[in-house]
Amino acid sequence: MENKKEKRKNFTKAQRLEIAERAANGELLSKIASDLGRSYSGIREIVMNPAGGGKPGFKNKYTIDETFLDVIDTEEKAYFLGWMYSDGCNSHDNGVFSISLQERDGHVLEFFKEWMKTDRPLNFQKKKKENHQNQLCLSVSNRRLSDNLAKWGVVQKKTFKITWPEWLPTHLWKAFIRGVFEGDGSLRETLQIIATKSFCESLKKIVKEVLGIDGYLRETISDGIFRFKITTQKDAEKFARLLYEDAKFYLNRKYQDWLNLVDHIEKAELKKYKREHNEDGSVITEEQKRQEKAAYKAKWHRENKPPKGRNFLKNPDGTLMSEEERLEHRRSIDQKSYWKNRESRLQAQTERRRKRALKKKSTQSDDTSI
Repeated sequence: MENKKEKRKNFTKAQRLEIAERAANGELLSKIASDLGRSYSGIREIVMNPAGGGKPGFKNKYTIDETFLDVIDTEEKAYFLGWMYSDGCNSHDNGVFSISLQERDGHVLEFFKEWMKTDRPLNFQKKKKENHQNQLCLSVSNRRLSDNLAKWGVVQKKTFKITWPEWLPTHLWKAFIRGVFEGDGSLRETLQIIATKSFCESLKKIVKEVLGIDGYLRETISDGIFRFKITTQKDAEKFARLLYEDAKFYLNRKYQDWLNLVDHIEKAELKKYKREHNEDGSVITEEQKRQEKAAYKAKWHRENKPPKGRNFLKNPDGTLMSEEERLEHRRSIDQKSYWKNRESRLQAQTERRRKRALKKKSTQSDDTSI
Protein backbone atom coordinates (compact mmCIF):
# COMPACT_ATOMS: atom_id res chain seq x y z
CA MET A 1 0.00 0.00 0.00
CA GLU A 2 2.82 2.38 0.81
CA ASN A 3 4.40 1.81 -2.60
CA LYS A 4 1.06 2.48 -4.34
CA LYS A 5 0.55 5.66 -2.35
CA GLU A 6 4.05 6.83 -3.21
CA LYS A 7 3.40 6.06 -6.90
CA ARG A 8 0.12 7.98 -6.85
CA LYS A 9 1.78 11.01 -5.32
CA ASN A 10 4.16 11.13 -8.31
CA PHE A 11 1.25 12.25 -10.52
CA THR A 12 0.10 15.84 -10.29
CA LYS A 13 -3.57 16.69 -10.36
CA ALA A 14 -3.20 18.08 -13.90
CA GLN A 15 -1.53 14.84 -15.03
CA ARG A 16 -4.29 12.70 -13.53
CA LEU A 17 -6.94 14.75 -15.31
CA GLU A 18 -5.00 14.57 -18.60
CA ILE A 19 -4.61 10.78 -18.33
CA ALA A 20 -8.31 10.26 -17.57
CA GLU A 21 -9.39 12.48 -20.46
CA ARG A 22 -7.02 10.92 -23.00
CA ALA A 23 -8.13 7.42 -22.00
CA ALA A 24 -11.78 8.41 -22.27
CA ASN A 25 -11.11 9.70 -25.78
CA GLY A 26 -9.93 6.25 -26.84
CA GLU A 27 -6.18 6.72 -26.67
CA LEU A 28 -4.21 3.58 -25.86
CA LEU A 29 -2.85 3.42 -22.31
CA SER A 30 0.51 2.21 -23.59
CA LYS A 31 0.84 5.36 -25.70
CA ILE A 32 -0.12 7.60 -22.76
CA ALA A 33 2.46 5.82 -20.61
CA SER A 34 5.12 6.26 -23.30
CA ASP A 35 4.34 9.97 -23.75
CA LEU A 36 4.52 10.65 -20.00
CA GLY A 37 7.46 8.35 -19.35
CA ARG A 38 5.46 6.30 -16.83
CA SER A 39 4.64 2.62 -16.37
CA TYR A 40 1.60 1.05 -17.99
CA SER A 41 0.34 -0.27 -14.64
CA GLY A 42 0.51 3.19 -13.08
CA ILE A 43 -1.51 4.72 -15.93
CA ARG A 44 -4.03 1.87 -15.81
CA GLU A 45 -4.52 2.28 -12.05
CA ILE A 46 -5.39 5.96 -12.47
CA VAL A 47 -7.86 5.23 -15.26
CA MET A 48 -9.57 2.23 -13.65
CA ASN A 49 -9.52 3.30 -9.99
CA PRO A 50 -10.92 6.75 -9.09
CA ALA A 51 -9.33 6.43 -5.67
CA GLY A 52 -6.00 6.11 -7.38
CA GLY A 53 -6.32 9.46 -9.09
CA GLY A 54 -8.97 8.96 -11.75
CA LYS A 55 -11.71 11.57 -11.90
CA PRO A 56 -14.89 10.11 -10.38
CA GLY A 57 -17.89 10.29 -12.65
CA PHE A 58 -15.78 11.35 -15.66
CA LYS A 59 -17.91 11.33 -18.80
CA ASN A 60 -16.79 10.85 -22.37
CA LYS A 61 -17.16 14.08 -24.28
CA TYR A 62 -18.30 12.12 -27.38
CA THR A 63 -21.71 10.50 -27.64
CA ILE A 64 -22.22 6.89 -28.72
CA ASP A 65 -24.95 4.24 -28.71
CA GLU A 66 -23.71 1.73 -26.15
CA THR A 67 -26.46 -0.75 -27.08
CA PHE A 68 -25.31 -1.02 -30.71
CA LEU A 69 -23.78 -4.48 -30.24
CA ASP A 70 -26.08 -5.89 -27.55
CA VAL A 71 -27.78 -8.00 -30.25
CA ILE A 72 -26.58 -8.73 -33.82
CA ASP A 73 -29.91 -8.54 -35.61
CA THR A 74 -29.37 -6.27 -38.65
CA GLU A 75 -27.20 -6.34 -41.77
CA GLU A 76 -25.42 -3.18 -40.57
CA LYS A 77 -24.31 -4.86 -37.37
CA ALA A 78 -23.30 -8.06 -39.19
CA TYR A 79 -21.27 -6.04 -41.74
CA PHE A 80 -19.51 -4.12 -38.95
CA LEU A 81 -18.77 -7.38 -37.13
CA GLY A 82 -17.27 -8.85 -40.33
CA TRP A 83 -14.92 -5.87 -40.57
CA MET A 84 -13.92 -6.27 -36.91
CA TYR A 85 -13.23 -9.98 -37.52
CA SER A 86 -10.84 -9.08 -40.36
CA ASP A 87 -9.29 -5.66 -39.72
CA GLY A 88 -10.48 -4.67 -36.26
CA CYS A 89 -8.69 -4.66 -32.92
CA ASN A 90 -10.37 -5.11 -29.55
CA SER A 91 -8.17 -4.29 -26.56
CA HIS A 92 -10.60 -5.87 -24.15
CA ASP A 93 -8.45 -5.27 -21.06
CA ASN A 94 -8.66 -1.52 -21.66
CA GLY A 95 -12.22 -1.45 -22.97
CA VAL A 96 -11.00 0.05 -26.26
CA PHE A 97 -11.60 -1.14 -29.83
CA SER A 98 -10.43 0.38 -33.08
CA ILE A 99 -10.30 -0.14 -36.82
CA SER A 100 -7.90 1.54 -39.26
CA LEU A 101 -8.37 1.80 -43.03
CA GLN A 102 -6.67 3.57 -45.89
CA GLU A 103 -7.65 7.21 -46.21
CA ARG A 104 -9.44 6.53 -49.50
CA ASP A 105 -11.67 3.97 -47.72
CA GLY A 106 -12.82 6.40 -45.03
CA HIS A 107 -16.45 6.20 -46.22
CA VAL A 108 -16.71 2.78 -44.53
CA LEU A 109 -15.70 4.29 -41.18
CA GLU A 110 -18.34 6.97 -41.72
CA PHE A 111 -20.92 4.16 -42.03
CA PHE A 112 -19.82 2.81 -38.65
CA LYS A 113 -19.99 6.24 -37.01
CA GLU A 114 -23.49 6.77 -38.33
CA TRP A 115 -24.72 3.38 -37.13
CA MET A 116 -23.17 3.80 -33.66
CA LYS A 117 -24.54 7.36 -33.47
CA THR A 118 -21.21 8.80 -32.44
CA ASP A 119 -19.69 12.21 -33.12
CA ARG A 120 -16.19 10.94 -32.41
CA PRO A 121 -13.78 12.23 -35.12
CA LEU A 122 -11.56 9.93 -37.15
CA ASN A 123 -7.86 10.01 -36.30
CA PHE A 124 -5.52 10.71 -39.24
CA GLN A 125 -2.33 8.66 -39.36
CA LYS A 126 0.31 9.81 -41.86
CA LYS A 127 2.05 7.10 -43.87
CA LYS A 128 5.43 6.03 -42.53
CA LYS A 129 6.87 4.78 -45.83
CA GLU A 130 6.63 6.02 -49.40
CA ASN A 131 4.85 2.89 -50.63
CA HIS A 132 2.32 2.96 -47.77
CA GLN A 133 -1.01 4.80 -47.61
CA ASN A 134 -2.29 7.40 -45.18
CA GLN A 135 -4.68 5.88 -42.64
CA LEU A 136 -7.89 6.89 -40.89
CA CYS A 137 -8.66 5.28 -37.55
CA LEU A 138 -11.90 4.96 -35.62
CA SER A 139 -10.97 4.33 -31.98
CA VAL A 140 -13.68 3.93 -29.33
CA SER A 141 -13.26 3.60 -25.57
CA ASN A 142 -16.39 1.97 -24.22
CA ARG A 143 -16.44 -0.99 -21.87
CA ARG A 144 -19.91 -2.22 -22.86
CA LEU A 145 -19.19 -2.21 -26.60
CA SER A 146 -15.80 -3.83 -26.07
CA ASP A 147 -17.35 -6.58 -23.90
CA ASN A 148 -19.98 -7.27 -26.54
CA LEU A 149 -17.36 -7.52 -29.27
CA ALA A 150 -15.49 -10.10 -27.20
CA LYS A 151 -18.78 -11.97 -26.65
CA TRP A 152 -19.40 -12.10 -30.44
CA GLY A 153 -15.90 -13.45 -31.17
CA VAL A 154 -13.67 -10.37 -31.57
CA VAL A 155 -11.36 -11.25 -28.69
CA GLN A 156 -8.06 -9.67 -27.77
CA LYS A 157 -5.19 -10.82 -30.04
CA LYS A 158 -7.74 -12.52 -32.29
CA THR A 159 -5.55 -13.23 -35.34
CA PHE A 160 -5.11 -16.95 -34.63
CA LYS A 161 -8.32 -17.38 -32.62
CA ILE A 162 -11.30 -16.39 -34.78
CA THR A 163 -13.81 -19.05 -35.78
CA TRP A 164 -17.02 -18.96 -37.78
CA PRO A 165 -19.86 -17.44 -35.66
CA GLU A 166 -22.23 -20.42 -35.54
CA TRP A 167 -24.81 -18.31 -33.70
CA LEU A 168 -25.16 -15.85 -36.63
CA PRO A 169 -28.57 -16.10 -38.41
CA THR A 170 -28.34 -17.28 -42.01
CA HIS A 171 -30.01 -14.15 -43.40
CA LEU A 172 -27.04 -12.11 -42.07
CA TRP A 173 -24.31 -14.32 -43.58
CA LYS A 174 -24.04 -12.24 -46.75
CA ALA A 175 -23.41 -8.94 -44.96
CA PHE A 176 -21.00 -10.57 -42.50
CA ILE A 177 -18.95 -12.29 -45.24
CA ARG A 178 -18.87 -9.04 -47.22
CA GLY A 179 -17.27 -7.30 -44.24
CA VAL A 180 -14.70 -10.09 -43.80
CA PHE A 181 -13.92 -10.15 -47.53
CA GLU A 182 -13.46 -6.38 -47.78
CA GLY A 183 -11.09 -6.43 -44.82
CA ASP A 184 -8.97 -9.49 -45.65
CA GLY A 185 -9.91 -10.51 -49.20
CA SER A 186 -9.09 -9.68 -52.80
CA LEU A 187 -10.76 -10.08 -56.19
CA ARG A 188 -9.12 -9.97 -59.60
CA GLU A 189 -9.52 -12.98 -61.87
CA THR A 190 -9.61 -15.14 -58.75
CA LEU A 191 -11.04 -14.55 -55.28
CA GLN A 192 -9.39 -15.18 -51.94
CA ILE A 193 -10.04 -14.55 -48.24
CA ILE A 194 -7.36 -14.89 -45.55
CA ALA A 195 -8.33 -16.20 -42.10
CA THR A 196 -7.72 -19.05 -39.69
CA LYS A 197 -8.01 -22.64 -40.89
CA SER A 198 -11.18 -23.19 -38.86
CA PHE A 199 -12.87 -20.09 -40.29
CA CYS A 200 -11.84 -20.93 -43.88
CA GLU A 201 -13.10 -24.50 -43.60
CA SER A 202 -16.52 -23.27 -42.41
CA LEU A 203 -16.63 -20.68 -45.19
CA LYS A 204 -15.73 -23.32 -47.78
CA LYS A 205 -18.59 -25.53 -46.58
CA ILE A 206 -21.10 -22.65 -46.73
CA VAL A 207 -20.01 -21.60 -50.24
CA LYS A 208 -20.41 -25.19 -51.42
CA GLU A 209 -23.89 -25.48 -49.92
CA VAL A 210 -25.20 -22.08 -51.05
CA LEU A 211 -23.53 -21.64 -54.46
CA GLY A 212 -22.31 -25.11 -55.37
CA ILE A 213 -18.78 -23.73 -55.81
CA ASP A 214 -15.71 -25.74 -54.85
CA GLY A 215 -13.06 -23.56 -53.23
CA TYR A 216 -9.81 -24.80 -51.78
CA LEU A 217 -7.53 -23.93 -48.87
CA ARG A 218 -3.83 -23.14 -48.98
CA GLU A 219 -1.64 -22.33 -46.00
CA THR A 220 0.21 -19.00 -45.97
CA ILE A 221 3.73 -18.36 -44.72
CA SER A 222 2.19 -17.66 -41.28
CA ASP A 223 1.47 -20.82 -39.31
CA GLY A 224 -2.24 -21.30 -38.73
CA ILE A 225 -3.34 -18.72 -41.33
CA PHE A 226 -4.92 -19.99 -44.57
CA ARG A 227 -6.24 -18.66 -47.87
CA PHE A 228 -9.69 -19.66 -49.07
CA LYS A 229 -9.49 -19.41 -52.87
CA ILE A 230 -11.89 -19.61 -55.80
CA THR A 231 -9.78 -19.95 -58.91
CA THR A 232 -12.13 -19.71 -61.90
CA GLN A 233 -13.34 -16.33 -63.13
CA LYS A 234 -17.01 -17.30 -63.40
CA ASP A 235 -17.12 -18.85 -59.92
CA ALA A 236 -15.32 -15.83 -58.42
CA GLU A 237 -17.83 -13.51 -60.10
CA LYS A 238 -20.72 -15.66 -58.86
CA PHE A 239 -19.46 -15.41 -55.28
CA ALA A 240 -18.91 -11.62 -55.58
CA ARG A 241 -22.37 -11.20 -57.11
CA LEU A 242 -23.86 -12.87 -54.04
CA LEU A 243 -22.09 -10.30 -51.83
CA TYR A 244 -22.72 -7.13 -53.85
CA GLU A 245 -25.93 -7.55 -55.79
CA ASP A 246 -28.57 -5.38 -54.09
CA ALA A 247 -26.05 -4.41 -51.34
CA LYS A 248 -26.72 -1.01 -49.72
CA PHE A 249 -23.28 -0.49 -48.13
CA TYR A 250 -19.88 -1.72 -49.25
CA LEU A 251 -16.26 -0.76 -49.82
CA ASN A 252 -16.20 1.12 -53.13
CA ARG A 253 -12.89 -0.37 -54.27
CA LYS A 254 -14.03 -3.98 -53.87
CA TYR A 255 -17.38 -3.20 -55.48
CA GLN A 256 -15.51 -1.77 -58.48
CA ASP A 257 -13.33 -4.89 -58.63
CA TRP A 258 -16.52 -6.93 -59.02
CA LEU A 259 -17.81 -4.65 -61.82
CA ASN A 260 -14.44 -4.90 -63.60
CA LEU A 261 -14.55 -8.70 -63.43
CA VAL A 262 -18.12 -8.72 -64.81
CA ASP A 263 -17.01 -6.48 -67.69
CA HIS A 264 -13.98 -8.69 -68.39
CA ILE A 265 -16.11 -11.86 -68.53
CA GLU A 266 -18.72 -10.23 -70.79
CA LYS A 267 -16.05 -9.06 -73.26
CA ALA A 268 -14.49 -12.53 -73.35
CA GLU A 269 -17.86 -14.16 -73.99
CA LEU A 270 -18.70 -11.65 -76.75
CA LYS A 271 -15.35 -12.31 -78.41
CA LYS A 272 -15.98 -16.05 -78.26
CA TYR A 273 -19.50 -15.62 -79.69
CA LYS A 274 -18.20 -13.60 -82.65
CA ARG A 275 -15.54 -16.22 -83.28
CA GLU A 276 -18.15 -19.01 -83.44
CA HIS A 277 -21.05 -17.22 -85.22
CA ASN A 278 -21.70 -15.41 -88.49
CA GLU A 279 -23.05 -11.87 -88.63
CA ASP A 280 -26.61 -13.23 -89.07
CA GLY A 281 -26.23 -15.25 -85.85
CA SER A 282 -25.84 -18.68 -87.48
CA VAL A 283 -23.14 -21.00 -86.19
CA ILE A 284 -19.95 -21.12 -88.26
CA THR A 285 -19.49 -24.58 -89.84
CA GLU A 286 -16.25 -26.54 -89.89
CA GLU A 287 -15.90 -25.89 -93.65
CA GLN A 288 -16.20 -22.14 -93.07
CA LYS A 289 -13.55 -22.33 -90.35
CA ARG A 290 -11.16 -24.14 -92.74
CA GLN A 291 -11.77 -21.56 -95.47
CA GLU A 292 -11.24 -18.64 -93.07
CA LYS A 293 -8.05 -20.25 -91.79
CA ALA A 294 -6.72 -20.76 -95.34
CA ALA A 295 -7.62 -17.17 -96.30
CA TYR A 296 -5.92 -15.78 -93.19
CA LYS A 297 -2.80 -17.87 -93.85
CA ALA A 298 -2.63 -16.70 -97.47
CA LYS A 299 -3.05 -13.07 -96.42
CA TRP A 300 -0.32 -13.40 -93.80
CA HIS A 301 2.11 -14.86 -96.33
CA ARG A 302 1.36 -12.08 -98.79
CA GLU A 303 2.04 -9.41 -96.19
CA ASN A 304 4.93 -10.98 -94.29
CA LYS A 305 6.58 -13.59 -96.54
CA PRO A 306 6.36 -12.53 -100.22
CA PRO A 307 7.58 -15.25 -102.62
CA LYS A 308 11.11 -14.77 -104.00
CA GLY A 309 10.92 -16.57 -107.37
CA ARG A 310 12.40 -15.04 -110.56
CA ASN A 311 9.00 -13.61 -111.55
CA PHE A 312 8.61 -11.78 -108.25
CA LEU A 313 11.98 -10.01 -107.92
CA LYS A 314 11.61 -6.36 -106.92
CA ASN A 315 13.78 -3.28 -106.96
CA PRO A 316 14.60 -1.47 -103.67
CA ASP A 317 11.73 0.95 -104.40
CA GLY A 318 9.25 -1.96 -104.53
CA THR A 319 8.67 -2.05 -108.31
CA LEU A 320 8.96 -5.34 -110.21
CA MET A 321 12.23 -5.95 -112.10
CA SER A 322 12.26 -6.06 -115.88
CA GLU A 323 13.64 -9.07 -117.78
CA GLU A 324 17.05 -7.37 -118.25
CA GLU A 325 17.21 -6.41 -114.55
CA ARG A 326 16.42 -9.96 -113.50
CA LEU A 327 19.21 -11.36 -115.73
CA GLU A 328 21.70 -8.85 -114.36
CA HIS A 329 20.63 -9.72 -110.82
CA ARG A 330 21.13 -13.41 -111.57
CA ARG A 331 24.63 -12.84 -112.99
CA SER A 332 25.68 -10.82 -109.94
CA ILE A 333 24.46 -13.60 -107.63
CA ASP A 334 26.31 -16.25 -109.69
CA GLN A 335 29.50 -14.17 -109.62
CA LYS A 336 29.32 -13.70 -105.85
CA SER A 337 28.65 -17.40 -105.43
CA TYR A 338 31.64 -18.31 -107.70
CA TRP A 339 34.14 -16.22 -105.72
CA LYS A 340 32.73 -17.44 -102.43
CA ASN A 341 33.00 -21.08 -103.53
CA ARG A 342 36.50 -20.49 -105.01
CA GLU A 343 37.71 -19.09 -101.69
CA SER A 344 36.38 -22.05 -99.75
CA ARG A 345 37.95 -24.50 -102.23
CA LEU A 346 41.36 -22.81 -101.86
CA GLN A 347 41.13 -23.00 -98.07
CA ALA A 348 40.29 -26.71 -98.21
CA GLN A 349 43.17 -27.36 -100.63
CA THR A 350 45.63 -25.55 -98.35
CA GLU A 351 44.46 -27.55 -95.35
CA ARG A 352 44.95 -30.86 -97.22
CA ARG A 353 48.49 -29.90 -98.23
CA ARG A 354 49.35 -29.00 -94.64
CA LYS A 355 48.11 -32.37 -93.35
CA ARG A 356 50.08 -34.30 -96.03
CA ALA A 357 53.27 -32.41 -95.14
CA LEU A 358 52.87 -33.22 -91.44
CA LYS A 359 52.24 -36.88 -92.20
CA LYS A 360 55.34 -37.09 -94.46
CA LYS A 361 57.53 -35.43 -91.83
CA SER A 362 56.29 -37.85 -89.18
CA THR A 363 57.10 -40.88 -91.39
CA GLN A 364 60.65 -39.64 -92.09
CA SER A 365 61.39 -39.16 -88.35
CA ASP A 366 60.28 -42.76 -87.67
CA ASP A 367 62.64 -44.15 -90.37
CA THR A 368 65.61 -42.24 -88.94
CA SER A 369 65.05 -43.58 -85.45
CA ILE A 370 65.08 -47.16 -86.75
